[in-house]
Amino acid sequence: MMSVKRQTVPLDVEDTKFLSHLRDSDAYRATLSKLSDRELAEEASEAALLSALLAAGRAAVEERVAITGYTAWADDMSEEDLDYRAAMRNRRRDRGQ
Repeated sequence: MMSVKRQTVPLDVEDTKFLSHLRDSDAYRATLSKLSDRELAEEASEAALLSALLAAGRAAVEERVAITGYTAWADDMSEEDLDYRAAMRNRRRDRGQ
């Protein structure tokens, strides 16, 4: 069973307006549904919308961290590493032909 923790989240005027857009706009709700990978019914609760926003934000942060990590990893590669990887790619490509 999934454990649920309820938190109090302070919302400013812009947050409140945005939640209204999510509630009232099929396009906003559908986009959030895709980004969060969650089903959001037309009558989704404010809590469900906030939870989906958190899921979408978490996914975006994790993706950015991964990209940053891959970039740092690539920056740390030496010319020898790059040459070796290119040779292995070419070797795999040549075997496939």
